[in-house]
Amino acid sequence: MFRFFEEKAGMPYSGSVYTQVLAAGKVAQEMSGFTIIRESYGQEVLSDQRGIWLIAHELAHQWWGNAVTCQDWTHFWLNEGMATFMSAAYKEHRFGREEYLKDIEAAKARYLKVKEAEKDRSLVFPNWDHPSPEDRTLVYHKGAYVLHLLRKKWAKKDSGKG
Repeated sequence: MFRFFEEKAGMPYSGSVYTQVLAAGKVAQEMSGFTIIRESYGQEVLSDQRGIWLIAHELAHQWWGNAVTCQDWTHFWLNEGMATFMSAAYKEHRFGREEYLKDIEAAKARYLKVKEAEKDRSLVFPNWDHPSPEDRTLVYHKGAYVLHLLRKKWAKKDSGKG
């Protein structure tokens, strides 16, 4: 996973150590070189290794969110959307295109649910002091879906079709 993210980011991991801790409760928080994840998630991954999305998401923040980050909270989607997208990209690398597409379709579905509720908005938030659940869905899932669409457009361009 480290090699994959280093290759995609074009830069090595900046720290000398990285630790993920499984803790009681509903926690999921990353910091530079350190991540806390809910203990029950560890059991989920042991029963199905394809469930590594959270491990990948939090590790991706070491590059997209910590090493390279947005100037302020208005562009928070760059941290979370990129980490969500990169966890899907890692699953594609490890398990194949179908796993990537499952994650992207899930992100799209979550985004469309917000859009259908007429709570869609720009990914740039002028005020992130009190985000709603829909706002969080947008930065994580709409952000990942937008990055997927950009990747798709870039692939078309590279193949001479766009």
